[in-house]
Parts: sequence; structure tokens; C-alpha cells
Amino acid sequence: MIAPMQLFLSHISIGTLWVLLLFFAGIYKAEAAPSSVDFVISMNEAVAVSGCPTTCPRITVDVGGLTHYASYSSGSGTNSLTFSYAPNVGDLDLDGVTLTSPIDLNGGSITDLNGNPISDLTFSVPDTSGIKVNYPSLSLDFLTNRYTHMGTAYTDLSSFFTPTSGIFTRNTVGTYFGQSGTLLTAPVDTPRFEYDPVTLQAKGLLIEETRTNKLFESTHFGSGNWTRSNTGVSLDVIAAPSGSMTADKLFILSGSSPSFILQDRSITSGITYTQSFFAKSAELSYAQIGASTGFDSVNTWVTFNLSTGTVSNQGSGGSYGIMDIGNGWYRIYLTATATSSSGAGRFYLAPSATNINRNPVQTGDNVSGIYIWGAQLEEGAFPTSFIPTFGSAQSRGSDNLTIPAGAWFNPAEGTLFARALNGQDIAVAGLAALTTDSANRVSLIRVSSLGIEHQVRDGDVTQALKTLNGSGNFSTNLACIAYEANNIIGSVNGLRTSLDNSATIPAIDKLVIGHWAGNGYLNGHVKNIAYYPQRAADSQVQLLTQ
Repeated sequence: MIAPMQLFLSHISIGTLWVLLLFFAGIYKAEAAPSSVDFVISMNEAVAVSGCPTTCPRITVDVGGLTHYASYSSGSGTNSLTFSYAPNVGDLDLDGVTLTSPIDLNGGSITDLNGNPISDLTFSVPDTSGIKVNYPSLSLDFLTNRYTHMGTAYTDLSSFFTPTSGIFTRNTVGTYFGQSGTLLTAPVDTPRFEYDPVTLQAKGLLIEETRTNKLFESTHFGSGNWTRSNTGVSLDVIAAPSGSMTADKLFILSGSSPSFILQDRSITSGITYTQSFFAKSAELSYAQIGASTGFDSVNTWVTFNLSTGTVSNQGSGGSYGIMDIGNGWYRIYLTATATSSSGAGRFYLAPSATNINRNPVQTGDNVSGIYIWGAQLEEGAFPTSFIPTFGSAQSRGSDNLTIPAGAWFNPAEGTLFARALNGQDIAVAGLAALTTDSANRVSLIRVSSLGIEHQVRDGDVTQALKTLNGSGNFSTNLACIAYEANNIIGSVNGLRTSLDNSATIPAIDKLVIGHWAGNGYLNGHVKNIAYYPQRAADSQVQLLTQ
């Protein structure tokens, strides 16, 4: 967010005239329609102004490479004349507007009180770098819950949807970490504004693809769907990440054999799966997850230290990770690709007192163990938000935010800006797109671990395409594309692309956020979106992403 605006005065000598600049420091942000910026010129004598309203004297103002005017508004009969510049929807100037000398009479006149024309209206151009304008026709700030449409501000998304006809859909419930760090459940068709569960900092609007949790009874480890070996379960003994008393304790029995719980689930050769658990140390500090049947059973395992939040031992058969979610809880995961479809894949979790290799024989005391909750098995190369299950697999629908083209949109030119926090997805993932369908779009897309692409397609033919390196997983990218026919440029994190000077702009009927035309969901968090109904200057495109 831009800091609150502060009023200050600047007094500049201009020879026969004095200019008193009255303006707001900082950026004119479109939280509501911005006020006019007043430039007050102090003359060395009283003057009379004529010609208004049709031929008012004015001062030329350069706003991001576009010519605007601060027109005379008051002061005739005095020695103090006020000229007012009213920002237009779409104005963007992040390094400060500039004035041009002299005063432009524009068919009007400025005379002394005896009717003699003031002949010298030139002045030394003052420093106006503090007058910065950022006035998109459409903006969505998911970090602060501020939304604007054509200069009108709204403090919640549902109110913003009324004038824009916007809609958010997800055909299932979905989980997310709320402002207090607790895992919450959002109802059907309700957006998830997520927070970091440790720092409690806002992350933005969570956008995910459809996923299915294939493990049954994901929080009930004493159920018959879980096979147990030399392992006991105490039910509902501490608060889970959801805040409910539903986390179980998994402890090693006094026998002498491998200690684990597992489920067998159908798999397909060549498909990548990710299994995950929420885990917390109790008397024991280690947890191992692994896959056997249908996978490289010797190497597909990883051991985590739940006291230090680190990977302590691992095989070579997959990728893995551990995420701190606060209060001693971690989400641990293992990703591997199935090598066979014969039979069911076997997925297990084993508690341990030591940094074990793959699932060894252990002897316990019938008490010591770890806390577990929220088991998940999903197709994909990374874990997504937790999907609770009971006696069968359950799915979570994709998140879709769509705003139809309306008064905010210019079909001939525009500038689209997105600020988004990457998840783990390194496949093609959309930040935002102006689109009709995948064949007709102006899009900002994450195309690799680092690559951020802007693309224009018309009739399924690429018109413009450039890629710059941005930030990787769990990092924020600022990306922008400015476009009109035969004049397209982009920027990522302050670096600007070269110009595409041969391009047709496609027909557009909507803005989609966090994907592109139903493809390539971000699986991350969108922080800000802004649209300007004009092709911003190259310099402004670059500044917008700094």
C-alpha cells in the first residue's frame, strides 16, 4: 500500500512571476477517484483572467508521456491564480509529472486590472517529481481487501462484483490458513485470502487447480482404513492445525518389528504422486514417509526431524520438503513417480526416536510417539491445500475469478499488471489474462521455475511473446504487459523486454485471475491486479514492476 498522502507547499521563483505549487506528495492511488492537483501561480500584481469555460488558460502537464492540462480554476482579480489537473482514469506516472512553460492562454487572456496583457508568461519549470499518479480503471488488492472500479473504492470483493459483474467460483469447500494462523474451511464459491501461519502476514488470494485426496479418513488414524504395524494410536489428544482437538498420537508398541501406518491406493504408471502429513514431535522427534509397491521401494522414502524442522535422511527415489506451519507443527511431503500400475501403491508413515533409514525394525514403550493429522495423497508434483476425507476420496475444485469486460476495458489498447506469490508449480501457470479463450488472449504466465512470459495470441496465432527471468518458488513476481497494435512491451521485477512491433490485438471479453482461459492454474497467491485502459509508456511499465 502507498503511504498516506501528505500536503506540502513549494515556492519557486519564475522571474516576473512566482509559482506556488500546492500538491499531495506520494502516488495518487485509485482507492477512490483522486482529487485534482492544484498549481498556484503568484503574480507580482493582481490580474484578470478571461475565456473560461471554453478557452481557459492552462499549463501543459506531461503524465507518463501523455499530454494533459492543468486548467485555470480560480483567482481572477487577485495576484494568485490556481490551475487544476484532474487525473484521468488510466493515468500512470510513477516518476512524477512534469510541467511545460509558458502558461498556454488557449484562446483566453491574462491581463492586469487595467486590461493590459501580461506579456511574459514563461517560468522556470519546478521540481514536480513528487506528484506521482497511479489511476487504473480496475484494481484488486487482495492483501488489504481494497478494490476499485472507475475511481470508486470498495472494501470487500462481493461489493466490487456488483458494478463489475465479477464472479468467483469453486464448486467445493477449500481449506486455507486464516489471519490467526489457524487452518480454516471456506464454503463453496468463497475466495480464500490466506496468511502465513507463522508470520501471520497476508499472502493474497489463493488460486489452486482441482485436486483429489485419495487417502481415506485423513484425520482418523484409528479407523479401519489405516493398516498399523507395531504402532498404536491415541485419538484426538491435542489441537490440530485447524484448532480442533482432532490430532492423534502415533506411538511405537513394545514389539520388535517395523513400525508404521499405511494405506494402499490404486496408481497409474508414469503418474507423479505427492503424499503429505501434518506432524509434530512428542516424545519422539522423527517421522518417515515413503512409498513401496508400484514405486522404487528401496529409495522412495524420507526422514524428517520434527524438532528442528529439517530433512535428516532420505532415499533417492523422489523429492520432498518440510513446511513450518507454527505451534510446532510441520507439513511433511514426498513426491515420486509410479513405476508400475500392477496392484495398489503403498503409502506409509513411520514414527521414530532416531534418524532412521528406510523403515527398520523398532522397539517402543507403548507410549512414546509423534502427533499426526491431515494425511493426503494427490496426483501432482507438489502438495496443495489440505482436503479432508472420511470414508472415500474427496476432491477440491479449482478457484476461478472472472471479471467481464465492461466500462473499465479498452478493446484497442491497455496495460495489465499482476503481482503474485509463486507456489511450487513450475509448469505453465497463469498470473492473469485478458481473454476470450486460450486462442485469443493477452496473458502473463509463469512458464518455468524462473521464467515469466507475456504473450498476445489472436486466432490461436502468437502475435507477441517475450520471457524474462523472475523469482522462483515461494517468491513474489511483479509482471506487466502494455499493448496496442504493433506496439507491445513487458516488464518483470524492474527488467523490461524488447519491443514487439508487429502484432494484432485479439477480441477480449473478460479478465481471468490466477490462470489463463481455464488452463495453467497458479497454485499460488495473487496479491494485486491492475488494468489501465491505455498503453503505458515503456518507462512506466518498467517502474510499475519495481
